[in-house]
Amino acid sequence: MRIEHLKIKIATLTAEARIIRDAERRRLRNAAKLREKGKDPAKQLEAYQSLRGHRRGTLSYHARVNHLAYGFLRGTPYAVMEQRTDCAPRWEAVKKVVDTFARLPNPGIWTEWLAAAEAHLQAKVLAA
Repeated sequence: MRIEHLKIKIATLTAEARIIRDAERRRLRNAAKLREKGKDPAKQLEAYQSLRGHRRGTLSYHARVNHLAYGFLRGTPYAVMEQRTDCAPRWEAVKKVVDTFARLPNPGIWTEWLAAAEAHLQAKVLAA
């Protein structure tokens, strides 16, 4: 099992999000300074939007998928990991990460975990 490698990947994704958030703040500060000087801050705001979109889109998607795979490999039920979500993750992406970082002794483990996860999501939809 290479679960330690997955743990490092998650830490790397977390660090990337932090770095991007700092860059976003710099872009907003630069835009504010340009406005004060009467200059056009469009390039700074465009860069901010691009960074923000990457962090909130692509990066958060990969972070979620990797966290779910890590939780599965540690035996954590999906209902414990994501108590406040309304949308299902892309299960095939989670399974791909699981397959990349571990060999399951019994493939039925994934099937059982997935069934429980989908039941949890279905119960949330019915309760809403």
